[in-house]
This record gives sequence, structure tokens and C-alpha cells, in this order.
Amino acid sequence: MSRPRVVITGIGPLTAIGTGKEALWRAVAAGRSNVTLHRAEVNGEQWVTFPLAKVPHFDIADFGGLAGTRRPDGSSVNFSSANLSQPQPTQANSDGIRDGVAGDDVDLLYLIATVKLALADSRLSYDTDDNDIALVLTHEAPGVDRHVHEVYQTVLQLAQRAGRDARPYMRAGRDARPYMRAGRDAPPRPAGWQGRPPLRAGWQGRPPLRAGWQGHPPLHAGWQGHPPLRAGWQGRPPLRAGWQGRPAPTGGLAGAPAPTGGLVGTPRPDHRAGGDARPDDSLTTRQLADWLYERHCEGVYNMQSFMYLHHVSKVFGLHGFALFINNACASGLYALEAAAQQIQSGRSQVALVAGAAHPVFPTTFFWFRDLEMYAADGVMQPFDQYRHGFILGDGGCAFVLEEWEHARRRGATIYAEYLGGGFTQDAWKVTVPHVAGDFYTKAFEQALRVSGVAPTEIDLVNPHGVATPLGDRYEARTLTRLFGEFPLRPLFSAFKPYVGHNLGGCALMELAILLLALQNDFVPATLNLTAPDETLKLRLVDEPVATPLRTVAKMACGFSGYNAVGIFRKVD
Repeated sequence: MSRPRVVITGIGPLTAIGTGKEALWRAVAAGRSNVTLHRAEVNGEQWVTFPLAKVPHFDIADFGGLAGTRRPDGSSVNFSSANLSQPQPTQANSDGIRDGVAGDDVDLLYLIATVKLALADSRLSYDTDDNDIALVLTHEAPGVDRHVHEVYQTVLQLAQRAGRDARPYMRAGRDARPYMRAGRDAPPRPAGWQGRPPLRAGWQGRPPLRAGWQGHPPLHAGWQGHPPLRAGWQGRPPLRAGWQGRPAPTGGLAGAPAPTGGLVGTPRPDHRAGGDARPDDSLTTRQLADWLYERHCEGVYNMQSFMYLHHVSKVFGLHGFALFINNACASGLYALEAAAQQIQSGRSQVALVAGAAHPVFPTTFFWFRDLEMYAADGVMQPFDQYRHGFILGDGGCAFVLEEWEHARRRGATIYAEYLGGGFTQDAWKVTVPHVAGDFYTKAFEQALRVSGVAPTEIDLVNPHGVATPLGDRYEARTLTRLFGEFPLRPLFSAFKPYVGHNLGGCALMELAILLLALQNDFVPATLNLTAPDETLKLRLVDEPVATPLRTVAKMACGFSGYNAVGIFRKVD
């Protein structure tokens, strides 16, 4: 008995050059990109600027109700950044965890928006209270950049409030650890560590820590020389007597001191009510740590990936298999394969796949800049002899996958059939592919074998095309091993210059362009290909071409050695 066929019936792109499939395809067919100089700020001041393919004017309220969904009473579902941030009044938060959606968590809002677009495009109708629709999401680090940025802002506010400039304590080489010497030796513990006597004479000739750090009064005497806040924080009873006047807990784990704070989800002082979020100057080190925890603990919890699955499932009323995947740049193809397997196994007739990234915070840019992988001039030139890195791409994309008979019965538009994929793992380095292992070629060979497609049947290949010297050379070697040097067929075209590098969602965003090319029998050019690197022995499409297309392949390779290839065919 043959396994069920999997087809794609809905595309939901959100990109720098267009929202929705029509706007995206118009921009691609016209050869347009949209790279701007993004200004990243911290506490209202400019931190850094960098080129970014950024989604313009995003507002979740613009996406309106969820067309196609229905409740038993026939009512529609609407959402906005305002009502998403509120817990549902009918649901008791008995577990102590807030159940609302952060209205400024753009990573989550992008996932919601792309799923909405894909559902609307597919014209899928389903009962939001009773279905087996699967959901697979991908994102390299949902909420992490945003949360780290918030912590940066808090620390800088504290430093400014203390009246101290952090720069004198930072060593050359961007070492922000003030007490650490060359060789990353950690400072000794003043009261003795693991039975060793304390360093009463000071560290490397400095006065002992008990006498204060660099002449400052010791911490146990209060913060910045202030008397310790033994009477409690901001006039409240001290923590040892219980939080907000409550009796202190008497228990503890294996004799450990009883906790002094509330459980996650209990009310926090001031900062949730819109009050003064800054601590009193006289906080001790422990009280300051408690305050920082109270300020940021919810953000830490909510950026766990299962929370994103929960919120998206709740917004759309999805009740089937749910999975979050993070396999670096190859995540999108892994997610597509996982969703397809749910349909092929008979557990679901419909599956949703979505991936996104909102890389507007400086941390991700700094990471790639320091690895010398970022195109500082904002020009991506994949497979060009002058290639010098990529730019980040804002947005995301979602797809609706269906069992073929299910899609045919309801008269759905079918963009392509997913024939199968190949997946390998280098298990070698984080930022460098295992060239000697050649696992990328093995992934492509596996995809051909699983899909039953011969290399000569493939009309168009969309490579990862990350525009780094080593990355493009690694991909080119894979392609020439499979198709020969300077092959006339298949055609090769890289799409990242149109939309930027969307990290964990990049394979899905570029797959949307690939499937629209398949539908329109039109191959977009590789932008910025001014001087093709002849040593790669590939011909890239440098001018758009109209040509019949039937079978196409999408490639992706990511950090930590994740390799993936998916093969798709037009349904006659």
C-alpha cells in the first residue's frame, strides 16, 4: 500500500519586499530587494547601525480575523497586539504561569501572522474546537535577542544610576569581565574556597576584598557605601520576615535556606503595575539579584520554545501533533519533513509549518560581524568572486500541507507535491562545514533516493547561497559532484539577496519563492552576480528566464553541520 501523498496548498510569506504571495512574487519578478540601514538603540541612544532587509510597518492588527476558521456558533476569531497580551478570562491560571501573549514579542507575532497568511491562501476551513491539525514551528532562538536586549538596558540603567561609567573596568579585546586577569583566571573567593584559607593580604597585592573594592566600602556595609537595607525594600518588611509582610517559609530542599520570593506567576512589586522599575540605591547584592530576577523572570520563562507552540496553537485552535525544531539554517526543511511525516503516517490530514526571525537587535549582528560573515555594505553576492558575506533578513513564512486526496476533494490550489528530503549531520565544527566528510552531497543523494527522482529530472535548484567564501564553495562542490561541471541543466539561482538571511526561517522563506517560480514557470535571477566565480564551476542564472519547470530542489546547510535538501514537483 502506497503512503499518502503530501501537497502544499497555502503559502504565507512576510518579507522585506512584500507581505503575502502576490506582493512577494511581484517584487521578485521585478528583481527588487529592500535593504535599509537599521539603527539599533539601547535606552533611547544609538548603539550601532547595520544593513538589514527589514519588514516595513508591521502591525499584527492589520491581519484581522482568521479567515477560514469557524467555531460551532459560527463566530470568527480576531486578534490584535492589544488583546493578545491579555490572559483569557475563562481560563484560570492555576499553575501560576501567565497565559497571555507579549504584545511586543515580534518573533511570536511573526509566526502568528505567517500562519494567518498561509491559512487564508489555502482557504482551509476547520473546526477550531475539534481537529487533528499538526503544527511545526522553527526559530533559531525565539525571544532570546529581545530578552538579552532588555537585560542590557537594565544593567545600563543600573550603571548610570550608580553614577559609574562601566568603560574603565573593561579590558582590551572586549573583555567585559572586570575582575578577570589575562588567561581568564577567576578572582579568589575572599572567605576561603573549598577549605583554602582566605586571601587576607588581597589579590595580587591589592587590598583585601573585605576592605572594599578599589577603595569602595565593602558590600556588606551597603551598596555604594549606603547602610544596608535591613528594614526592607522601599519601606517594606525585610525579606527574612517574608515577602510583603507574609510569614517566612520554614521549609526548604535538603536543608537549603527557604526561598524569600514568590512563585513564578505571583504578583511582582512595582514594575508590572507601571511603577518605578529601578531598585533603591541601598540594596545589598542579594537584594539586587532578587530584584533583577523579579524584573526578568517572566521573560526567561516565556522565551522557551514550547510556549510559542502553545500560543500559536491557542490563537488558531490547533489540536494535533505539535513540535518545535531548531536545526540552525536548515530548520525549515527539517520542519517540513516532520510535518509531512505526520500526514504520511495517517495521524493528520493537515499540517502547518512556520518559521520566522526578527533580527533587529545588535547581538546577532555582532556575532556574524565578528565571524567576518556580515556584508557591511549591505550587498549580498552569492557565488560571485567578490562575495563577502550576507545580511540578515526580517520576517518569516508559513505553509499549509495536506494529504493529496483531502486537498483535491475541497478543490484547493496545489503549488507542489513534496516528494521527500535528505538530511545529514556533520558532527564536526560549529561554524565550518566538514568538507572532507561530504555529508551535504550525501543529503542530496538521499533526497533523490527517497523521492525517486533522477538528477536529470531536476529543472531548478535553489542553493543555500549564503555568500561567504567557504560556504558557497562547499555548496558548489556538492552540486558539481552531482550534476557535473558547468551543467546546462538544472538551473541554479540563489534567493537570499531578495529577502536577506532569515536564519532558522530562511529555508521556508526561500522555498516560497521557489514554489512561486515553479507555479509561474519563471526563474528569478541571482541578484548582484556581477563577476561569477569561475573556480566554482557553476552557471548561476544572472538574468530572469521564462522556462517550463516541473521538479525543483531546495538546499540548506546550517551551523553545527545540519544539511538538508527537499524535492518538490508540480502536480499535473
